Amino acid sequence: MPFPPPPSTPPSVAATDAAAVPARLEWNLEAGGAKCLDGPSLARAVEQRWKRRVFEPTRVPEIVVRGRIGPAPDAGWSARIELFDANGAALGSRELTTRAVECSALDDSVALAVGLMLDVTRHRVAEERAQHAVSAPDRSSLDGEAIDIPEGTAPARERLHFEPSASFEAAFGVLPELAPGFRPALALDFARWFRLEVAANFYASETAASALKGTTVSLWTVELRQCPLFESARRIGWAVCLVEQAGPLRARGFGFDTDANPREVFAAAGVSGELRFRLAGPLELLAGASVELPFVRYRFVYSTAAEGTLAVYRGAPIGGRAWLGVGARF
Repeated sequence: MPFPPPPSTPPSVAATDAAAVPARLEWNLEAGGAKCLDGPSLARAVEQRWKRRVFEPTRVPEIVVRGRIGPAPDAGWSARIELFDANGAALGSRELTTRAVECSALDDSVALAVGLMLDVTRHRVAEERAQHAVSAPDRSSLDGEAIDIPEGTAPARERLHFEPSASFEAAFGVLPELAPGFRPALALDFARWFRLEVAANFYASETAASALKGTTVSLWTVELRQCPLFESARRIGWAVCLVEQAGPLRARGFGFDTDANPREVFAAAGVSGELRFRLAGPLELLAGASVELPFVRYRFVYSTAAEGTLAVYRGAPIGGRAWLGVGARF
């Protein structure tokens, strides 16, 4: 004996009815959150995710989504999402936080949370319509503890960052002695794509002497660093780079019958590494080091009848630098 077919689901609770429930989005960027996810972008993200019209500003809303996003009280970023019915009764809330460097690390999570909360509520409103229920919907699945988004979450919106810095450095193998110097630099950092840095190196003059004769050597260079390996989205960033530098190398002899002042072009290439520690806001502390090979090892010599040709100074076959400074990331 055949069994009767099970009762069909009332069409009033189908997805199409839930989709017909009008909603409105009220989204605010808090002070300091100008680069966070704005209202129109959030609305587009939710509607693209669900592939349907969600927010209908021309209709009287039955659900209101209110939220705000901006800097967290301690550090990082936070977003709070609240749902209300047409009478202003609270239907549920969620809070999302992250200590990621970029506020856009919250973009995908906020859009997903709004979409899920709204989808659940719209179906319940549709069910209440069909059943003519007067009780408020169960809110337990909408309320909950704050959701912490991992600090290492990549920014959803990539943008070009500028990182100026100023460092004190020391160089060896280039000048006769360990040479102190000053290093201003500007890095261009397009997160997850490339990092390029241009710097200048100004070194204090150093002297190489034998008895009362010798030479004073001075140098400044322009430096280019290309970094194929780097991480800049976290609180501790790092970079491994190829480095080239070149500049005028000058020597001034003293104590000779005739003092010469030769000028040469110094050039070297090698590898470097750098660590950056985010302190507060855009401020960073940085430390780096490099190892480089000069293309030419210059010698500064003099000649005497008794001793022949003697070298006052000759560049080392390998050189290196270390620097420590402060910078900012914009």
